[in-house]
Amino acid sequence: HVLHPGGLTMPPPNDPPKSASMLDEIGGAWQQRKKVWPLVSRSDKAGFFAAVLVMAVVALLETGIAILLGRFFDRVLKLARGSDVLRFAGWSLALLAGAYVAKESLMLLRRWLVQKTTTRIERDMTVRLLSHLLKVNLDALSRDRVGALHGRISRCVEGFVKFLKITFTD
Repeated sequence: HVLHPGGLTMPPPNDPPKSASMLDEIGGAWQQRKKVWPLVSRSDKAGFFAAVLVMAVVALLETGIAILLGRFFDRVLKLARGSDVLRFAGWSLALLAGAYVAKESLMLLRRWLVQKTTTRIERDMTVRLLSHLLKVNLDALSRDRVGALHGRISRCVEGFVKFLKITFTD
C-alpha cells in the first residue's frame, strides 16, 4: 500500500479493482425485490404481470418469425417454377410483415403498461411518503432546507421506480 501526504493508504496501482460476480449482483437484486415488492399495490402487480405475459407472447412471436423464415427458404428451394415461387413469396412476406407488426405492437403495449404502472407507483409513493412526513415530528428535519428535503424525497421515489422499471423493461 502507498502512503499519501494526508496519511491515507491507497492500494498499489497494479491491483485490479474487485468486482462483484454476476451471481452476486443477481442475489443483491433478489434481496432488493423482497424489500420493494411488498410496497407495490395489487393493481400495480397486476400491471407488471400483464407486461410479463406480453413479453412471453413477444418471445413466442420472435421464435415463430425465425421458424417461418427457415421454412420460407426451404420451400423456395423446393419450388421449381417462377410463378409458384412468386405467389408463395408474396404470401410468406405478407405473413412475416404481419408477424413483425404484431410483435412491435405488443412491445409498444408492454412499454406502455410498464410506464403507466411505474408512473402510478411514483405518484402513490410520493403521496405516501409526504403524508408520512407530515405526521412525524419535523424538528429533526428543520435543519434541512426545503429544496434539499424535496430532492431527497424525489431521489428516493425515483430510485424505487427505476428499480421496478429496469426489472420489467428489456
